[in-house]
Amino acid sequence: MAQLPSDSADKQVGQRIQMRRKELGMT
Repeated sequence: MAQLPSDSADKQVGQRIQMRRKELGMT
């Protein structure tokens, strides 16, 4: 069960999007 590099990148992107959404919601 090897994880694809794109999968890990997708997770990082998702985390960044969530952080950005939180920042937008806070303002």
